[in-house]
Amino acid sequence: MPLGTLDTATGLIYQATGPEDAPVAVYLPGVHGDWTPNLAARPFLTREIRLIEVAYPRVQDWELANFADSLEELLDNLGVGCAHLIAESFGSLVGWKMGLTRPERVQSLLLVGGFTQPPAFGLATSAKWGLWCLPTTILEKGIDAYVLYKSGKGEQRLGRDQDVAPYPAVRTPLGKLATANRMAIIERTDVRGQLHRITHPVRYLGGETDFVIPIRRELETLKRHLPEHCKFESHLIEGGPHAVIASHPKRTAETLARWVSEIDLSRKASSEHRGDS
Repeated sequence: MPLGTLDTATGLIYQATGPEDAPVAVYLPGVHGDWTPNLAARPFLTREIRLIEVAYPRVQDWELANFADSLEELLDNLGVGCAHLIAESFGSLVGWKMGLTRPERVQSLLLVGGFTQPPAFGLATSAKWGLWCLPTTILEKGIDAYVLYKSGKGEQRLGRDQDVAPYPAVRTPLGKLATANRMAIIERTDVRGQLHRITHPVRYLGGETDFVIPIRRELETLKRHLPEHCKFESHLIEGGPHAVIASHPKRTAETLARWVSEIDLSRKASSEHRGDS
């Protein structure tokens, strides 16, 4: 299985599902680093989308430029010119980096609990230090307890047929340090001053009860600083937490799929209009 190669991988790991002739969307995971929370959302996403889900290798010294370089390399290897980016939480920073440095490769940026500046109250800094200090065995027990709790609420994190535990990109000493590095990237990244350079459509999907990201702050920032041609839209799911893909998979997936369809149709119509002119 691809996730079994996390320790030896030097670039993004991926799996692809959905119709091969459908619009391509790349899922960029949050700080957890892999696609295991997508189990329930995947069937809805892949009805009309070619979904490429990536996982981050257990590398401790990557910067955002490395994530973007690896994503571009993956798109090249798959023969994908440009793609919609479904960017969850930390993945939004990778999405912003792609949009700012490789705009021709991004068809749209669909943020899921994303952000433009570090979360409030030093959460990223505290989490980074906690990961550095916490013994790996205790961290893994904590992950298992979290997954058990979420399973009791009906939220799946991994199928029974998979041969790795949920959230494998965080597990092991290397995984813990790689996750702490992603937290460090979060605490020092602020893209607000660069939002005026974004050229592609941007959408925001979040949970109304997200206690990790100040949703209203982010929505106001995006409305104020994104150019008009981004045609920014947002949708908040009532009762949804930060991990809204896992908690409300059907509603999340259907909203994302609708945005992909609308953006593709709008782009096609614009292209045909230019051709007629």
